[in-house]
Amino acid sequence: MERMFWHLVLLLLGMLLFFGGLGVKVVLVQYSGALVGLVLLILALVWKKRFKLPSGIGLYLLFLLALTASTIWHQGRKVSLEYLILFVGGGLFWLVFYNLKEKLRDGILWVVIFLGLAFAGLFVMNQASGEKVFGYQSLFLPNTPYLQHNHLGDFWAVVLVIAAYFLLRDKKWWIWSLIGLGGYFLLVSLSRSSYVALAVGIFYLFTRGKWLAKYRKVLWFFLGLALALSLFVGTTKTILFSRPYFVQAVLGFMRNPWGVGVGNFYIISSNPANQLLGMHGLSGFTHNLVLEFMVGMGFLGLIFVAWLTRVMLSLWQDKDPQNLPFQAIFITLGVNFLFDYTYIIPTMVWLWFMVLGLSYKEGGQRVN
Repeated sequence: MERMFWHLVLLLLGMLLFFGGLGVKVVLVQYSGALVGLVLLILALVWKKRFKLPSGIGLYLLFLLALTASTIWHQGRKVSLEYLILFVGGGLFWLVFYNLKEKLRDGILWVVIFLGLAFAGLFVMNQASGEKVFGYQSLFLPNTPYLQHNHLGDFWAVVLVIAAYFLLRDKKWWIWSLIGLGGYFLLVSLSRSSYVALAVGIFYLFTRGKWLAKYRKVLWFFLGLALALSLFVGTTKTILFSRPYFVQAVLGFMRNPWGVGVGNFYIISSNPANQLLGMHGLSGFTHNLVLEFMVGMGFLGLIFVAWLTRVMLSLWQDKDPQNLPFQAIFITLGVNFLFDYTYIIPTMVWLWFMVLGLSYKEGGQRVN
């Protein structure tokens, strides 16, 4: 009965992550995620005799407090509130998975694989239908009216990291079919940020897992795949020079040290004073999670930087091989968040925090 119960919990989480990647009723999904996270947190408090707080939780709570204050005193409160709810839900999932890792660790990797196949199926069905629709917060629809690019590859970069881990651990033949599918979906997504994220995540997996010497050819295969895809898509433009928003964000931060409100980057991007050297690209997002909070919250955004640095140190200090795949996923998603606006997609953000909870040992403060 207990095993069935936790399977149901994983099924519930899988459904939540599925709806979080559809790109519809996103605000409702965000509130639903926070509610589910709260319910699971209460469950964890009841289940665990000694509930533990992970290292860095104090900084994260301070960040949420600063984000709340920034939401109150800036304009554009509605969109800032959406970020707040999204990252409150993320924090709740972090606590839940940190304390229930023995119940959730084994199943979550399969949940991600099945979600990758589900979003891929929706992508194929949409392509076959010929409907010219887009959804900028969707994991399978084109994210612009130009219908050139989608975020399916960003999610499948995570699936490929898991596939690489299974390949190294189990050496099953069927994993190559999963890798083949992943290569195709990364290609058709035209997401250069997914290629960078895949390369970094795979390199982290091999080097930290001490597989570098024994399986060097497999590593070169994955890095070569990421490079080939980058070169193919990069025939039009490179990932760095197609991000004028980075320069705009830095200039906007310097001119607005107290921020403009999280989610209000368009105020900065549309200001001619921030369009240095003819960088006229307009966007509502910085395409970089750190810059998003720095521009939105001003100096208070440094709290997020401090928190991220703290948890990265916790990951680096942990050498438990059971935690390695989750660390690699956290790194993959984190790199993706530095080059794209996937950090506004609930599925991506919540998965990031879930695997963070599984990425290092319990050693935090106990709450009896």
